[in-house]
Amino acid sequence: MSFENNLMNFMKKTPNHLGDYSDKTRIGSSAVSGHLGDTYRKLQKATLEIRQILAQWQPNSILEQLYVVNIKDDALTLSVKSHTAANHLRYQQHQLIDILNDHVRHHGNSQTLTFKQLNSLRFVVVDLSRP
Repeated sequence: MSFENNLMNFMKKTPNHLGDYSDKTRIGSSAVSGHLGDTYRKLQKATLEIRQILAQWQPNSILEQLYVVNIKDDALTLSVKSHTAANHLRYQQHQLIDILNDHVRHHGNSQTLTFKQLNSLRFVVVDLSRP
């Protein structure tokens, strides 16, 4: 089961109303807050949208490891699993900004991509397979 599926299942857990007090508090306190869940869903939706927009310009090997980890009015932060992928994307940063801005301009503001005019992209390397 993938990390995303595990997280979504964890977020859905609610305490058993018939359980004893310790069961209710243990599961209830482990449930993800509404705000955190909303943020996760927003980032997940943005990730899927960015992957679709960039599908013509980036290889699948990069798109599969690309995640939106922060959205601001004029900036996006994207994570990838390797330094090679991050360097590849940094090298193309200005072209990617133009592609994303053109998409918003031609398709209107989508439900997820809330920036008006993207000015910067940041790339971070996150490898969860390493301890």
